[in-house]
Amino acid sequence: MTESTTDNHRMMVQKGYQFKLEPTAEQAALFWQYVGATRWVYNYMLDQRKAAFRAGGKTPTTNEQINQLPVLKRQAATAWLTTIYSQVLQNAVRDLDNAFDRFFKGQNGYPKFKKKHGGRQSFSYPQNVKVDGNQVWLPMIGWVKFRRSHKPKRYREIDGTIITGDHQT
Repeated sequence: MTESTTDNHRMMVQKGYQFKLEPTAEQAALFWQYVGATRWVYNYMLDQRKAAFRAGGKTPTTNEQINQLPVLKRQAATAWLTTIYSQVLQNAVRDLDNAFDRFFKGQNGYPKFKKKHGGRQSFSYPQNVKVDGNQVWLPMIGWVKFRRSHKPKRYREIDGTIITGDHQT
């Protein structure tokens, strides 16, 4: 965040920085698992909302869907979700809610299912990301090296979105 003054008024400006991560082969494989899990959760919850709307019932709220995640983790068919940091999965549900908000405001079209190939493959950590030198701490993944191209000033807690550099085809 940077401060600038104009006409004796203070204005806060948030800046975003991008750094290239340099994960190990094991960490890169975990990134792809996280991308797949967030895509699956997003699509599963979108399907739930579509089915509820078609049935003429009330669509589930974001919090109701987030509360389903622990239940899904305990089921045998979806137990693989336990290997993914819970806040990353919760963020996928929030992303879906934001897509519906933009749709209802007329800013975007109706939310679509996420595809495995093509498009932006990403997942987000809403909190608990730490930076130390040229490493970033990602819960359940560990320390990941990154290429520091500049040194931002830190005024707020860091959150992070991981975007894969290449798309698997």
